[in-house]
Amino acid sequence: MAHSTGPILAAGGITILDKLVKGTGSTPLSVNEFLKVGVATGIAAIGLAAFEHISEPLAVGVAWIVVITVVLTSSVVTDLVNITGEGKK
Repeated sequence: MAHSTGPILAAGGITILDKLVKGTGSTPLSVNEFLKVGVATGIAAIGLAAFEHISEPLAVGVAWIVVITVVLTSSVVTDLVNITGEGKK
């Protein structure tokens, strides 16, 4: 398995768990939403694994940047928006 695959799969898992825990408002979560995340995660993992043949450190770095971005945007930023009430109309 490529070294960038683990972080990318972790990012996809975090995204799915965030959608599952927080939901999408009053509508129930659909299988289609989870399928979109799964397919996008798979494509990203394959793309980064192929990119590792050119530059392994860069591909692994990009994978970890994705994980950090997903963690920050899925939990911290949305919680701050919910707490402050910004963006609600």
